[in-house]
Amino acid sequence: MGIENKKLIRRNILFQSLDSGIFVMAMVFFHQMTIMVAFVKRLYDSPLVISLIPALLLIGFNLPGLFTTRMAERHAIRKKYIGVFGFIQRICILLMALSTFLLEPFGPYVTVAFVLFFYFGFSFFGGIGTPAWLDFSAKTIPVRYRARTNSLRAVIAGAGGILLPLLINYFLTSYEFPENYRLNFLAGFLLLSVSFICFLSIKETEASPAVRKKPFGQYFSSLVKILKRDKNFVRFLCTQAILSVSECGSAFLTYYAIDLLKINESTVVFYTFLLNLSFLIFGVLLGFIGDKTGNLRVLQIGAFTTLAALVLVIFWPTHFIFYIIFIMVGITVNARLNSFQVFITEFGNDKDRIRYSALSTTISATLFGLTPLAGGILLSTKLLTYNSLFTIGALFAGLALFCFLFVVKDPRFSGIDTK
Repeated sequence: MGIENKKLIRRNILFQSLDSGIFVMAMVFFHQMTIMVAFVKRLYDSPLVISLIPALLLIGFNLPGLFTTRMAERHAIRKKYIGVFGFIQRICILLMALSTFLLEPFGPYVTVAFVLFFYFGFSFFGGIGTPAWLDFSAKTIPVRYRARTNSLRAVIAGAGGILLPLLINYFLTSYEFPENYRLNFLAGFLLLSVSFICFLSIKETEASPAVRKKPFGQYFSSLVKILKRDKNFVRFLCTQAILSVSECGSAFLTYYAIDLLKINESTVVFYTFLLNLSFLIFGVLLGFIGDKTGNLRVLQIGAFTTLAALVLVIFWPTHFIFYIIFIMVGITVNARLNSFQVFITEFGNDKDRIRYSALSTTISATLFGLTPLAGGILLSTKLLTYNSLFTIGALFAGLALFCFLFVVKDPRFSGIDTK
């Protein structure tokens, strides 16, 4: 590898880490598990509406990829394609912030509807570019540097996540509702804009294999062939589906704490702080583990912390225990956000990688969005209690942990498993 290539790799590691890290930092201002829950609960106190927050985010980010991958594959240079939708995605957060002006003339229901609509737009336009972005990320960073790049992302995101709650707390406690949240969301938009500038600084010097437009039936058939050929990939998707059921409980941790412990918004911000502190500290460790032993090990750790958090909330739902729970959540988020993305890029070859990414993000993460919605319906109709949801989630998290330990193999070491 020449000196120029090494410089290019270092440059791409830096700007890709800044892009992703600052992007995650920005999402602290409208975090789906804490800040957005507290905001929506102020306007519309309903478990079903609360369940829409993670559902819209995860479905929006992951469902479009299955249908837009064909369009992305036709672009040999992925950066322009990703950039268009990334720009629209950020505008949606600006419009979400401006939607708070609707509260006084139109009331809380209309305000919630517009806020959630633009929140979904943020995730949807991001989801259109997600498979292309994963391929772009893998193409610009060699495999041996990917886990440590994710660690650097985690450090940047976590560092911001430690400091930003101070600013969020200032907004939420120093200004009246809804101006406090409006300023908070606008700050998130500004950081997203900085992230976009960093994305534009990444150099894409090598074109991806361009694929001519094919009928959707032919494209869909190629996805089916991947599932038939790669049995290990299917086992991974099934395990992710099992783990997704745990979200029927995890999505309501903050909502439960507000109802049970009567916490205020400052405590919600502190949960966000703990989550991001954990994200930072354990992000470095998990990145090292991912590089040395494979990202499957990190996914095993994420499944374990999911199980541990749910067990704690079932048996010891106290103020102090909730602090520990959100530390566990930070580890889980890091494992899912970073190692999941690296893990799926290790399946397949350069030509098929974008399709593996589309299948993974669509099937796995869409289920993570649907299960909170199911939980919200069950809570709203009083068919299940909080503890029942948490218990179901814990059982499925334990089953997923077993599958990650004994059923799924690491493609980095085993290759495509067809047995």
